[in-house]
Amino acid sequence: MVVPLVADILDVPRLRSIFEEYAPAIVLRAAAHKHVPMMERQPCQALMNNTLGTARLAEVARAFRVERFLMISTDKAVNPTSAMGASKRLAELYLQALSRRVDAPTRFICVRFGNVLGSSGSVVPTFARQIAPADRSPSPTRTWSATS
Repeated sequence: MVVPLVADILDVPRLRSIFEEYAPAIVLRAAAHKHVPMMERQPCQALMNNTLGTARLAEVARAFRVERFLMISTDKAVNPTSAMGASKRLAELYLQALSRRVDAPTRFICVRFGNVLGSSGSVVPTFARQIAPADRSPSPTRTWSATS
């Protein structure tokens, strides 16, 4: 059964009450502050939500012996050059450290999405120019993801 809930992931007592009531087997951490320019102006908010919030949610999941914890990250976490990318990278590193613990009852997984078709800031327009007949590279390889 899927139960969509909204809660402040920095509110550990609220998280614990949710886990007590629903005893989830899987946690999907998909929400985050993702607007790069806004997070550049407010980097502490990126760290609070994306890094500390993920860490707190992961610790509650571990304490309640959740089977799997999946965090949706971003391609901007690769060699980050922004506060948003750095905050997501720190969250990834934290989850990797948790997953290496011998006593970890929870499997922590990160997956990176990037350049979603139709999203703001997508590189699709650049790729479209690059693969135009006059600018075609000899062997382009592209991987696409789309949301519905």
